[in-house]
Amino acid sequence: MNTLSFHHRNQSNKRGEVSKLYRQKKLRYEKEGIQKLEILREGATNGYTPSPPSATIKVENLLPKKGSS
Repeated sequence: MNTLSFHHRNQSNKRGEVSKLYRQKKLRYEKEGIQKLEILREGATNGYTPSPPSATIKVENLLPKKGSS
């Protein structure tokens, strides 16, 4: 039972973490003067940017899986 509750908490934590990271990334881009359209396009291309691999993976997890990879 402990493992179950921990697993559930871990999942929701991950989801919150991802959206928080994504929001921070978006804010940083807006500060640098990059248009919102650019961010949307980045999301559409599964986060294919010269960003750290961990960040890219987290962004990919946010997106619905299309099974094309």
